Amino acid sequence: AAMPTARAEDKVVVFAAASLKDALDAVNKACEADVGEAATVSYAASSALAKQIEGGAPADVFISADLDWMKYLSDKKLTKPDTEVKLLGNQIVLVAP
Repeated sequence: AAMPTARAEDKVVVFAAASLKDALDAVNKACEADVGEAATVSYAASSALAKQIEGGAPADVFISADLDWMKYLSDKKLTKPDTEVKLLGNQIVLVAP
């Protein structure tokens, strides 16, 4: 499948893991206040978003919670070369009473 493309006048389309909703909503709101325009953000499981991109859904930015799904798209040549960045990370902590 060919890499989807967006027209220059379109809003930036971000596909992001659902776990990032609160943080990205805040960033998007700040961006809109600063430059007068917000991105269009779609939240879902990384696997579902990757499959949508594979199916031709136009996304300018894909923020995955799982590096394997980023690699999945990269292996299918659906990402621009040399644009993958490990941006965020998290850890699971178990606390017992």
